Amino acid sequence: MAADLRSSEHALDRSLAAYGQMLSNLAEGRVSAGLAAQAGQKGLDHIVEAISASVAARRSTIAAHDAFARDARRLGIEWTSMAAGETKPGGSGKEGVQPAGFEAEAA
Repeated sequence: MAADLRSSEHALDRSLAAYGQMLSNLAEGRVSAGLAAQAGQKGLDHIVEAISASVAARRSTIAAHDAFARDARRLGIEWTSMAAGETKPGGSGKEGVQPAGFEAEAA
């Protein structure tokens, strides 16, 4: 479960980064091509809606992560798939602990 959650969080961040790159390419491309500001505006509006939905999905995923962590603490479960070097805000900065037989997420 922790590995799936971590993978989902990373996928959401990669998606947001791709949207950011798209926005940059759109703006730079329009200027470079000498197109009027109206060019691509409707598409840009839809991309902004998609970004907003992606940010909401990220927020909900983080909330789910927090809920799972609270449940784990209440049940006395201490386990994380946090990768080496990955830290959490307000966390101890410790590397993740993976039980024997755990197959790490492919990089």
